[in-house]
Amino acid sequence: TGFFISYSNGSSPDGTGFNELINMKIHDTGYKQGIGHAVYMGSSNNIVDRCTIYHNNKFAIQIYQGNSGFRCSNNIIRNNRMFDSGHASDGGTFVMGSGDNNVAYNNLIYGNPKHGIQVQFNSPTNTKVYNNTIYNNSLGGIYIASGASGTTVRNNITYSNGGTISNNGSSTQMSNNLSTDPKFI
Repeated sequence: TGFFISYSNGSSPDGTGFNELINMKIHDTGYKQGIGHAVYMGSSNNIVDRCTIYHNNKFAIQIYQGNSGFRCSNNIIRNNRMFDSGHASDGGTFVMGSGDNNVAYNNLIYGNPKHGIQVQFNSPTNTKVYNNTIYNNSLGGIYIASGASGTTVRNNITYSNGGTISNNGSSTQMSNNLSTDPKFI
C-alpha cells in the first residue's frame, strides 16, 4: 500500500484525519505482495489533490472503513489523474464508501479494468461526484450500489466505458452528465 490513512487505535476515531496528499505520483503498489492500494483512506477530513495515481494492483483510491460504527466522512478527492489500477480480482479504481459527504470532482479517470468510480460498501451517504472525465474503463464509468443513498452525480463525462452510469442507490440525483463522444479533437 502506498498511503494507509486510518484510525490508529482500532476502537474509536482519534484525529488521524486532516491529511493532505498534494501533487504526488503514487504508483506500482502491491504487485509483489498481491495487495496494493495507492491510497487507502479509513478516516475523515482528508484531501487528495493534483496527484497522478497509476499502475496499482488493487485500488487507486479507496475510502472505506470496515470497523463497525466507523465512518470516513468529508474527504475531498479533486484534480487527480488515475489510470491503470484495479487489476486484482477484488480491486477497483476509485471507491467512495463508508462515509458521509465525500466529494470527488475534476478528476480524470481512464484505462482501468473496472469501473471508473464506485459509490458502494458500508452504505455511503450524500456522496458527491461532479465534473469528472471518465473514459475507457472496462466495466463502466460510474457505479452506485444499492446501499448508497443521497448520491449526487452531476456534470460528468462518461464515455467509451463498459457502461455509462449504473444507479442502484436510493435518492440519487443525476443531471447534466454526458455519455456520448465529447468531441475534444
